[in-house]
Amino acid sequence: MDSPRSWAVAVACCWINVFTFAMVRSAAVVYTSVLSTFHTSREEASWPVNLSAVCYFLTGPVAGLLATYVAIWKLTLTGCILGSLAVCACYFAVDVTYLNVFLGVIHGTSIGLLALCSVVINQHFLKFRAMASGISNAGFTIGGLIFPPLVQELFDRFGVRGMFLLCGALMLNSTAGAFLQRSPPLPILQTVKVKSETLRNHQETEKILQPCPPEAKLSSPDVQEQSQNGEPGVKEETVIAQKVSRNISCTNDPECKLVPADQDDEDMSCRVLVQSELVSSKKELKIQAVSIRNSQSLSLKSKRRHLLSFLILPRFYLIAFSLSQILNNMTTFMTVIVDFALDRDVSKWHAVLLVSYYTVMDLVARLGSGWITDKGYLKRSTMMAVHLTMWAVSLYLMPVCRPYYCQALLSMVCGWCNGSTLILIAVFFVELVGIEKLGVCFGIATFLAGLLGLLRPTLIGYYRDSHGDYEGLFTLLGGLTLAMAILWYWVLTRERCEVLKKAKRSKSKPLPQADITASDDKEQRL
Repeated sequence: MDSPRSWAVAVACCWINVFTFAMVRSAAVVYTSVLSTFHTSREEASWPVNLSAVCYFLTGPVAGLLATYVAIWKLTLTGCILGSLAVCACYFAVDVTYLNVFLGVIHGTSIGLLALCSVVINQHFLKFRAMASGISNAGFTIGGLIFPPLVQELFDRFGVRGMFLLCGALMLNSTAGAFLQRSPPLPILQTVKVKSETLRNHQETEKILQPCPPEAKLSSPDVQEQSQNGEPGVKEETVIAQKVSRNISCTNDPECKLVPADQDDEDMSCRVLVQSELVSSKKELKIQAVSIRNSQSLSLKSKRRHLLSFLILPRFYLIAFSLSQILNNMTTFMTVIVDFALDRDVSKWHAVLLVSYYTVMDLVARLGSGWITDKGYLKRSTMMAVHLTMWAVSLYLMPVCRPYYCQALLSMVCGWCNGSTLILIAVFFVELVGIEKLGVCFGIATFLAGLLGLLRPTLIGYYRDSHGDYEGLFTLLGGLTLAMAILWYWVLTRERCEVLKKAKRSKSKPLPQADITASDDKEQRL
C-alpha cells in the first residue's frame, strides 16, 4: 500500500472520471440544449440528465455485488465502453423519451459500474487515503472544467445530435485507465518470499496471517540454518484454520507483517502459533501455503448476514444521508445553475463560467483539503459539520445576491464545500465497516441517494415551471444541508463528551503495582 504504483492507480481513477462523467458534469449545458431543441417543459428537459445520475447511484449496490465475482477493472472497462456508446447513440434522438432511455438509463447504468473507484483507492492506500481519494475524485472536477464550455461550443456548431456523437467519441478515452485498476498482489496465494520479523523472546505470540488456507506450514531456511549452527531458533510454525476469513493484512511492501489477532473477531480465519525463542535475522523467509478442505466454513446465510451487519449501525445512516445530501446539492446545482443565471439576465457564456468556478474550487478542495484531516489539524467530524454549514449559508444567499460577482463567489464556496465533504465519505465508511465491506456499504449508500434523486425533476418543474423561479429550490437545499450539519455537530459533541469521560476515568484509576514492577525490570535489563 501507498507505493508508487498506488499513486498511478489514483491517477488512472482520475483519468476515468474526467471522461466518463462528461455528460453529468455538463448537465447544465445539456439541460438548456435539450430545452431549446425539443421545446419541452423544464421538468421534462431535466429528466435525461437526472435519470443518468439516478441510475448511476442505483447501480451502486449491483456494482458492489458484482465486484465480489468479477474483477473491478473488468467492470470499469465495460462501463466505460457501454457508457460512451450510449451517448453516441443519442445522435439519433427524436424526442426526450429517446434521451431518457439512452442518455438516462443506459448511460447512467454503465457509469454506475465506475462507482467502485473508491474501493480501488482504499485497496491501494492506507496512510494517504484521503489525499488519494481527492486525486481520484478530482477527475470529476477536471471534467467539469473541460466539458461544459466544450459541450456548449459543440452545441453551437453542430446542434444537439452532433454534440452527443462527438462527446461519446471523446468519452472512449476513459478505457485506457481501466487497465491500471488491477488489484494489488495478494500474499501467500502462492510461494512468496518475505523478510523475517523480530519476535519477542521466550513467549508465545498469536498473530493473524491473512489470507490463508485451512492448514499450512511455514518453513524458514534462515531459521533452520540458525538451528544447525547451534543457535536457538524456531523449530516449526504451524498455521491453524479456525474460521473462514476474507481479510487481507499483508501490504504491497517487501516486508509482509503479521498483525495481532483479536480473539473476539468472528472474521478471523487463521492464527499463527509461534513458539519463539529468537528470530532476529534479516534474511528472507520462504512461505509456502498448502490448501486442504476447510471443515469449519461458515454458511452462506451467516456470511450474508455478517456482510450487511453495518445496517444496524446508526452512524451508517448518518454518513449515507450526508452522502445523499452532498450528491443532491451537487447534481441540482450543476443542472439548474446556467438556466438560473440566464433568468437573471446573465450572458450565456458567463452563465457557463459559473460551472467552471464551481468545479475549480471543487478540484482545489478535493486535492488540498485532505491533508487537513490527514495531518490531524481538524477531526473529520468537525470538517464535515463546518463545511455543511458553509454550504447551507451559500445556498440560502444564492437567489438573494443578484450581482454576477456574488453568484460567482457563492459558486466557488459551494464548490469548495462539495469537494471537502465528498472526499470524507469513503474514509468514514472505511473507519466504520473496514475495506472488505466498503463496496457493499458504499453501494447501498449511493442507492439511497439515487432514490432521493428521483424527486429532483419534479422539484425543478414545481419551482421553475409553476412558480417561475429557482429561489424556493435553493432555499430547500439550504435547509436540508443545514439539518445535516446540525446532526454532525451533535455527533461531534458526543465524541468530545466520550473523550472527556475516558480522560477522567484514566486519571481516577490507579496504575497496577505489577505493571509498574514489570516496566522497572525491563528498564533495568536495558
